[in-house]
Amino acid sequence: MSNLLKTVIALIIILSGSLLLLENLDVYAFNLDDVFPYILASFLFLLGIYLFIKGLQGFTGLFTGVFLAVYGVLVFLGQQNLIDFDFDDVFDLWPLILIFIGLSLLGVTSKVKEKMWKRQAKQRRTNQKKHSIGEEHQTGVWHVKPTHRSNLFGQQLFDFTDAKLEEGETPFTLTGLAGEIIIVLPEGLAVNLYAEVMAGEIMLFQQKTEGINKEMVYETDNYTEATHKLKLNIRLKSGSVRIIKS
Repeated sequence: MSNLLKTVIALIIILSGSLLLLENLDVYAFNLDDVFPYILASFLFLLGIYLFIKGLQGFTGLFTGVFLAVYGVLVFLGQQNLIDFDFDDVFDLWPLILIFIGLSLLGVTSKVKEKMWKRQAKQRRTNQKKHSIGEEHQTGVWHVKPTHRSNLFGQQLFDFTDAKLEEGETPFTLTGLAGEIIIVLPEGLAVNLYAEVMAGEIMLFQQKTEGINKEMVYETDNYTEATHKLKLNIRLKSGSVRIIKS
């Protein structure tokens, strides 16, 4: 659940609790039957918007989000006597199913999702890709995020011994023109690794290859089932790639 949705739901709960407390203390009297429909309508609308956004991001619940958002808005308008609609009229919204099926057959929903995914992917590439010159060392306790780093010249060292990974698969790409890339991996870390060097050497633990257009692939046995895993993609034009154990 997003922080925004949590905040809004929390405020609704706090407001409801405050009104009930004031009524119990005879400070302020109100009719719960008049207030509750607005609270519930707001909750349905916010939940629908949240599910709709998650649906655009590739998760399930796109239609459910649209349905709940529309339902919440109609209930709110019905309470304002702007339209003739109440909670019991939920079954009147069944034509939304036909509308959504039609949009799906036309490919509208998939096109909207695809456009959203491309926009997010472009934004991630813009935010994650970093260029540098010279030495770059990352050791100790640090948080690993999806990354694309490019170093023209120099040494890149990344020690994952005490690193904190996010849940799921974390892509970590390192590229370089000339220099040395050193990766330190601890025991037990789920890793999928691809290393490539156009001219130079690759040392993967006790294995070593050197020459022109060399590559190595490695994956731990528990990679597929692991909840936290690191996907390393290392590409170096000229120099040395070393993968060592901590």
